[in-house]
Amino acid sequence: VKLDVPDYYTITTYYRLFIPSLFPTLSKCLYLDSDIVLNEDVAKLYFTDLEDNLVGAIPDASVQLFSEFSNYVEKVLEVDHTKYFNAGILLMDLKKLRQFNLERRFINLINRVTFKVAQDQDVLNYLCKDQVKYIDKRWNVMPLGEKINDPFLVHYNLMFKPWNLKNIMYEDRFFKYAEIAGVKDKIIKNRELIPQDVVDKILKSVDGVKAFCNQEAEKADEYHEKLGDSKKKWTPYQTIEQRIRKGEQIAPTLSKERQDILSKIQELEREGRFDVDVENDPPFR
Repeated sequence: VKLDVPDYYTITTYYRLFIPSLFPTLSKCLYLDSDIVLNEDVAKLYFTDLEDNLVGAIPDASVQLFSEFSNYVEKVLEVDHTKYFNAGILLMDLKKLRQFNLERRFINLINRVTFKVAQDQDVLNYLCKDQVKYIDKRWNVMPLGEKINDPFLVHYNLMFKPWNLKNIMYEDRFFKYAEIAGVKDKIIKNRELIPQDVVDKILKSVDGVKAFCNQEAEKADEYHEKLGDSKKKWTPYQTIEQRIRKGEQIAPTLSKERQDILSKIQELEREGRFDVDVENDPPFR
């Protein structure tokens, strides 16, 4: 599988998509980007009830603010821009995501098409559409748009990072913890050493992303042709026993006892339990 990334991302952005498979014994996970500051007990976020949804997230403030982003997600992903979520703060129901076959759906999808603007975030929004629990926006506040007085979590998204640029909204919260950690002066000194032409490039980079969104939005028909029925191709996971009960012929030459054993093995594998002796084999000597 080829994982494409633009110059403002690295391949690690895809890693969160493999969390359900990498941690088969866990049922829930809170993924957080590293460019954040917490001002509230993160356990409150973790214990948010996802109800029957795959993930919990917050609508992306940059998409709400910039019409170019909004146009892209609505034309290409066919997701309401007010519901397009930022995947940097992501509460995941790992059990449901495994049942949903997230990893297989993801691989199937990127074999058809490459989302070039926000890669895995676009993938998650496309695949999880209508299965998202929208959480209080104070859990993913970005330094743009209207200021929120009591953010639970500040996310220095895109190029709005106080260790690179001056006068970033909520920078006081970042430097509060930098001072506690004893690195505030060093960070400020390093920031002063950034050449002005690099600062100008950072400031202008948002315009480049906007132009890229417009460019990709114009290719919406190409995206849709490649996507085809990629969503409809997958059905919810069913054990062998469930498929047999529905009349499907699964390994008809096997005895019912053997089919039950295979079904049980599949269930245990889904739960990440590999230490259970399903067949009651005699002890190894």
